[in-house]
Amino acid sequence: MKKWFSPADGHSTLSVEVDLSIGGEILHNAVSNRCERYALCGARANRLQRENNNAICWKILKKLYAAVVKRDVAAARSYLDDDLMFLGFFETYRNAEEYIAAMTKLLQVVVRLDVKKIMAEGSDAAVFFELETKAPVEATTLVAEWHQVKNGKISRVESAFDGRPFAAMFGGGKRS
Repeated sequence: MKKWFSPADGHSTLSVEVDLSIGGEILHNAVSNRCERYALCGARANRLQRENNNAICWKILKKLYAAVVKRDVAAARSYLDDDLMFLGFFETYRNAEEYIAAMTKLLQVVVRLDVKKIMAEGSDAAVFFELETKAPVEATTLVAEWHQVKNGKISRVESAFDGRPFAAMFGGGKRS
């Protein structure tokens, strides 16, 4: 992110420029505002940066779950940091490859994944989705996940849901 402050006709001009790549898509966001004081410019710059971070974080999750719904595991993987940490109800995965392997296994029994809501604040985002699965773990459950994004990639995920129907699939409920 680049910020420029320059006097012009007794005012200051603020430009905030952000270039970020998400999953191979270049996002470019340039914002210019004329401010009365540098302090106001700083406050506006901070607000614009927060709003931009929220939008980027939200978009990353939206694209991740769109790929998961389409069962495009390669596309889903592109939104994950290599060193992703996943903390789940039953298991912990310490890198993106372990997480993708578990996701691939889970997708074999997924009938439907319906994203209800994605919310973002800064580098944190939450997603709520309804997950319907078939035998051997026939169930419908609401899943809540907290994601953290760094450098345009998901670096941490923590999942919460009613795990009783899934205990057999994941070794009886022991977190590794």
